[in-house]
Amino acid sequence: MRPQPWEFFSGGGISGQDLAFEARAQEAPSVLDLSVIPSGAGVSAKCEFEGYEADGGYSMELYLNQVREDGTVIEIALKGILPPNGGAGMEITEEEPVETGVYKATLVMDRTDGSMLQVDNFRNSVLYDVIKTENGYVVTPYQEPIEEPGAGDESGTGNEHEPENEPKPEDEPIAGGQNGSDQDNCSHSTVSYRIVKMATPDQDSVLAGECSRCGEVLSYSFVPNSAYAAFLESAACAIRNAQGDETVVETERWLSFNQAVFDAMAQRPELTVRVRYRYEGKRYEATIPAGAELSGLTDENGFCGFRYLDQVFMGKEIAE
Repeated sequence: MRPQPWEFFSGGGISGQDLAFEARAQEAPSVLDLSVIPSGAGVSAKCEFEGYEADGGYSMELYLNQVREDGTVIEIALKGILPPNGGAGMEITEEEPVETGVYKATLVMDRTDGSMLQVDNFRNSVLYDVIKTENGYVVTPYQEPIEEPGAGDESGTGNEHEPENEPKPEDEPIAGGQNGSDQDNCSHSTVSYRIVKMATPDQDSVLAGECSRCGEVLSYSFVPNSAYAAFLESAACAIRNAQGDETVVETERWLSFNQAVFDAMAQRPELTVRVRYRYEGKRYEATIPAGAELSGLTDENGFCGFRYLDQVFMGKEIAE
């Protein structure tokens, strides 16, 4: 594993070097989002940015790193980022099938004009728990292992992290293991995760964090964006499997398709797709006719909003 750029740099500057050029240096690119995300059959680092110009004097590299329990950082993936037209964009590293663990995204910004590196030449995301499941990967913000609760401390009941509007699955052992004494003496130092309720197009999936030793459920959490992913998959499936020459995709919550949905349409050029959705309290319908030209509808990130479809295909407001 090759060393990462910041391993060679501890800041401070070269003795006797004139640092007056810093006053003339162009402003560094702005980082809008730096995160770890599920991606295809693996996991990727993601970075959204602006102000990254070809003549701006900076280069950027995006890393997906694993953080071991002893603090060691292991490089998993790397992608060099080229300045886009306009200076704003989004990039992700190649999807990597990884083991369950803690990960972070790191962005390295180097000077390309011969100047010294700045002390803050890299940015780190927050840490993320990455859990490999039968259905892919679940990525959530990192949570410190729960310590053994003290006497009279109710923090070990497992109820405080449960979504307010999400009832406990009836078949889940909230009280923990079969032997109450095991639970009382357990430090809950190792937590495993599993999905106890799958996502629907209307609701995110629910993840349970359980003590690997005694089985106590320590937390429930929603998996961010899993409902949107379920909606996109449902829409693409409905288009691929549609009978006849027309199908309808309806939603009360979402306002865009991704490239996968348009790929499904491209596989069914004889199909007319009607998209019915709600925007600012009103119902609208955009009709994508059979044989429509689909290339160029999505933006640089691979998404297309329904309001844009309205403009292209003369959408209309419909009655409730």
